[in-house]
Amino acid sequence: MHVVVGVLGVLQILGGILVYAVARSAIHEILGAVMFGMGVMSVGIALVVVELIDIRKSGKRQVEIFDRLGKPKAS
Repeated sequence: MHVVVGVLGVLQILGGILVYAVARSAIHEILGAVMFGMGVMSVGIALVVVELIDIRKSGKRQVEIFDRLGKPKAS
């Protein structure tokens, strides 16, 4: 999922630059700027998803380690 969002974000950034470069009016310049900004946010969201996946994996590893060590006994 994060790969698709990242790739689409990069394509949107490139499209925003292209639209801004060939803009004939202020509306097209605004459209290019919004496309660029939304692309940057998409790439950022993809990076956040990658970090969340890493956090989930490390949490599972910690649970496995604690299960191997055994549960602490109440005193």
